[in-house]
Amino acid sequence: MRDNDAANPIVILDEIDKASSSSKYDPLGPLYSLLEQRTAEKFVDEALDMPSNGSHILYVATANSLATISKPILSRFIVLKIDAMSAAQHGTVTQSIYSRLLAQHGATALFPSKVSKDVIDALRNQSPRTIKAMLRCGLAQAAKRNPKAKKLALIPNDLIFSSTTELSAGEYDGRPFGYVH
Repeated sequence: MRDNDAANPIVILDEIDKASSSSKYDPLGPLYSLLEQRTAEKFVDEALDMPSNGSHILYVATANSLATISKPILSRFIVLKIDAMSAAQHGTVTQSIYSRLLAQHGATALFPSKVSKDVIDALRNQSPRTIKAMLRCGLAQAAKRNPKAKKLALIPNDLIFSSTTELSAGEYDGRPFGYVH
């Protein structure tokens, strides 16, 4: 933060509901002081063993559930609930992910620029993270299904994916491989 150009950096704490609640070490422990203006002004970092003024830092946290976040931490945030995507928004998000994957893998000339309504419908109840994984696998499956085609089409049957499936070497059963990075 010392070398940053911003006087009030924004720190994003992604999915704080998944932070360990170990009795040995609470990774959210420093937030009890840092999220309070008065105590943040005189915050002492244990690693640096020196006081610093953290009162100018802006914190944004995300969570999938409020149930696992301690009440004292939760009380230090303004909670905004974001509703699930509408059908139209889901289609827009799916199209955006599809377009990005085509560009990322240099496949814009191989596949149509718009994802079909059938594929969007097949992905309707999935999260954006799962949509990305399923589309990635689906594009690979479509290419495998038509190895010599100059133009490929993604169909719902190409969207076979299970994030819990693990295959050992030599056990490939025809499903596309996926990976998370």
